[in-house]
Amino acid sequence: MTEQLGSFDVSLPDSLTGINESADSMAIEVLLEDGKTVVSIDCSCCTELLSSRLPGGVLIPIASALKTFFERSGMRNLDIEVRGNVMRRIYEGEMEASMVETMASRVKHSVKEFARKRNNT
Repeated sequence: MTEQLGSFDVSLPDSLTGINESADSMAIEVLLEDGKTVVSIDCSCCTELLSSRLPGGVLIPIASALKTFFERSGMRNLDIEVRGNVMRRIYEGEMEASMVETMASRVKHSVKEFARKRNNT
């Protein structure tokens, strides 16, 4: 059974959206599935920014922010699934719905810092 805890959009700063005019935000959904927390990231808005593990990829700060957030909550990453343009990051345990706002804030801040640093190089 799947339960949605919340969802949010991560606005991509102008320095990142300039590559693709339609890429202005990335949708993130937080779910509970079988006693695990799943963070689903819809990357279809900006596949050219993902760059897998390359330094220019916007997924790097998102993954880093999620890693830190869940480690501080005592939850470890169990798996990462990629299907098409959707990445699902699966974490041990059930996150509280009240934590989604804090997660969103940290992810958004991380992307802003990534864009700022990218502009300064």
